[in-house]
Amino acid sequence: MNPNHFHPPLNRVQRRALRLPAVLEKTGLSRSQLFRLIQQGVFPPSHKLSERVSVWDESAIDAFLAEKFEEAAQ
Repeated sequence: MNPNHFHPPLNRVQRRALRLPAVLEKTGLSRSQLFRLIQQGVFPPSHKLSERVSVWDESAIDAFLAEKFEEAAQ
């Protein structure tokens, strides 16, 4: 067995990581508005995968959108 090979735990739910262009497309936000909302603590922050790669957890984005849709429906 190669100790450098990553094996995800079997009991964890698969999560999808989104890069910035996918987050912008999914939310319809502009880049500047997205980062403004992150700075305000309203939008989920990104996670660093490496020095040059940041991603967002798609389930956190979905939860943000669901909350906004609920607010709009009231």
